[in-house]
Amino acid sequence: MTGPRIVACARALSPPGGQFPELSPEVQNIIAQEYMPVSGIEEARKAVRQALYDGADCIKVIVDHRPLTLSLEELKAIVGEAHRAGKKVAAHAIGNLAVSTAAQAEVDSIEHAYALTDEQAMLMAKNKVFLVPTDIPVDVRLMGSGPLTPEERKRGETNYGWFTLHCRQRLARAIKAGVRIAAGSDMYGDLPELTRGQASLRMLSAYAEAGMTHLDIIRAATLNAAELVGLKDDLGSLEAGKFADVIAVTGDPLKDIAELQRVRFVMKGGVVVRDDLPAAKPGKSTTTRAKVP
Repeated sequence: MTGPRIVACARALSPPGGQFPELSPEVQNIIAQEYMPVSGIEEARKAVRQALYDGADCIKVIVDHRPLTLSLEELKAIVGEAHRAGKKVAAHAIGNLAVSTAAQAEVDSIEHAYALTDEQAMLMAKNKVFLVPTDIPVDVRLMGSGPLTPEERKRGETNYGWFTLHCRQRLARAIKAGVRIAAGSDMYGDLPELTRGQASLRMLSAYAEAGMTHLDIIRAATLNAAELVGLKDDLGSLEAGKFADVIAVTGDPLKDIAELQRVRFVMKGGVVVRDDLPAAKPGKSTTTRAKVP
């Protein structure tokens, strides 16, 4: 079927219970399907091998979830086993201990890292660990709350406002330290006003609010993202020998990053799958749309 290129993990490696703080009959089957619990170095290595056997393109690790955090030794074993097989490791890390552990273990990326400190950012930069900041603007968060009264909206803007500011400061801190950024949305919510894809792209505006230049945002979503998932030889830039995966917009995203939310043309592997660009008027100069082999 026509669809996106997917770099998939199998079950996420995690402390017991995955991302469920309490065990109940309702979530037991979900935990078994979504997570591979790790307790100890040998279990960590075994879990990576099982994920690779199951067909994983990369290894996803949940470093922490209340109240458990994987140890540095466990995470190093995971990274070592994955890298030995040529696979990347993406680490979900929220708290301070988890971020430090992931950075020390030299994972390939840390997702979220809301507790990132200056020292941790410098360590990430030194160890060439990507930050995937899963940030979204306040208005997108409010969309997921359903219809709101003016009072509820004001309360929501206040409640989410401090966290949004915290995220902007954290991203600016990482950029200042030289941490490389790769785009990622973490868009798991259903927003009635937007499709999942449309909602995901709102992260680009959040990055701009944190002070990233528009060119760096585009790089985060193309060059850097391709390198992070191990496909820099095939994706991320327009070069001979790479997949002809191309989008086009009618405006200039270097002036308004929101233009990337209004894609009008999509080519995948040299095949046009969407073309909503306006037709050229007679007498006007036109751009040749070549077929890419």
